[in-house]
Amino acid sequence: YQKALSEGADFVIGPLTKEDVQALNRSGSFSVPTLALNYTDISWGSLPTNFYEFGLLPEDEVTQMVTRARSSGSHAIIIAPNTTWGKRLVSAFSNRWQSAGGSIQDTWYYAANTNFNQDIAHLLNVNPDTDSAQRRHDFDVIFLFAQPQEAHLIVPLLRYYYANNVPIYATSSVYSGTPNPAKDMDLNGVIVCDTPSSRQAAQGGASSNRLSAVGQDAYLLSQTLPRLSELPNFPMYGATGALILSSNHQIHRHVPCTMIQNGLL
Repeated sequence: YQKALSEGADFVIGPLTKEDVQALNRSGSFSVPTLALNYTDISWGSLPTNFYEFGLLPEDEVTQMVTRARSSGSHAIIIAPNTTWGKRLVSAFSNRWQSAGGSIQDTWYYAANTNFNQDIAHLLNVNPDTDSAQRRHDFDVIFLFAQPQEAHLIVPLLRYYYANNVPIYATSSVYSGTPNPAKDMDLNGVIVCDTPSSRQAAQGGASSNRLSAVGQDAYLLSQTLPRLSELPNFPMYGATGALILSSNHQIHRHVPCTMIQNGLL
């Protein structure tokens, strides 16, 4: 960072990892605008003057899921991995969903050794040993936090066990970024909140690179940050979403939510 300043930089982009961002944040004052590409945990107040944070914060996608889903349901089942990441997103989602007036009927955490067939049947109160096409009816929307491999197991089983008419919302993590319609047919009907660049790439049959989109928007922000500071309620539209600057110097994204159809985002 000091080397960049000594060479005359008037805007610094980086670092990328959370640990390096936290270390830089603690290092002192900032003489030029500095855009870190990750987020620190701010419990109060805001970041130092001239220090800003931007990146692919999954909580931004969670916010869009809540906004979109409240028009189609209010009683939710949450499915997430039993990991730090999964619990973090469940916590973020639960707070936002309940603040929006929604209720949480059940939360199911899965792990590497999970018997998905058995446990999803149990989650939906289905007895797989009978021919009765009955399941629980106390929910009207499902929220899925998963990587592609798990999503390809979970979604077909939800459909198989009679939840085929219940909308499923997911973050971008369920989509690999590489169009594979034959494989992703399993995810048809899932509503995914992802970057605009991912959708544009998928429609063109190309792979998307979300980190590349972050780089594009970091450069855009280096040119337009003063405008965002002066007009924080007017977003800048970039490759990762509509960019909004919060009062604590963190940049958040509004992203589109798109239904997967014919195996394509």
